[in-house]
Amino acid sequence: MDIVLYGFAYDQSTDDYFIVLWYFEDHPVSSSTELLIFSLRANKWKPIEVASHLPYMMIVEWQNGPRHGLFLNGSIHWMVYNPETSKYVIVALDVKDMTISEIALPDDTSMLVVGGLIGAWMKDLNTVKIWVMQKYAVHSSWTKIIEFSVDPILHCSLSILCFTNCGDIIGIDGEDRLVTFNDKGKLIEHPFCHNYLSDKSAKSEFVVYTESLFTLPGTGQA
Repeated sequence: MDIVLYGFAYDQSTDDYFIVLWYFEDHPVSSSTELLIFSLRANKWKPIEVASHLPYMMIVEWQNGPRHGLFLNGSIHWMVYNPETSKYVIVALDVKDMTISEIALPDDTSMLVVGGLIGAWMKDLNTVKIWVMQKYAVHSSWTKIIEFSVDPILHCSLSILCFTNCGDIIGIDGEDRLVTFNDKGKLIEHPFCHNYLSDKSAKSEFVVYTESLFTLPGTGQA
């Protein structure tokens, strides 16, 4: 088995931080999946027992996609493929109850977080489209919030990463360089990153995080 998905979470009810690793092979994982969780407060790893059927997989052409989960609403969210429905979906692991649920995506989209809401984006010809889920886990609440055109050369390799607090859109191009658009989709910055990000011998991955005043267990008072 290979480490495929991972995530970091906080459970306010127990004031504990968790690291989650989801192992599975390159085929449906209902018979070979393994989820492990590390509790910072307990300082130990333990397997996660999930009662639900997990028919998920990461197909070969998407192996280089993002493997980190997005923490929101007390759950870690990952994008995986469900061969039973032939669709990409979001799976959410509730770190308090240790239960897994599935959230449907708009067709042909990828996941992101937009202003504290689950979002989705896609590229269509030279156009980028972005949706948000206005009500958590309610498929009918998906709402398109922006659609904008980009340069065809940039469009071929562009991936949308996140929104900033001021509404700017951050993306990544094919050379692992950050790209910034304003809230109307106008390109405002496309700087070169450090040389090590352009080193094709090493894969880089950008992760979105949220600052917090919570104190890590065992580190004393803030």
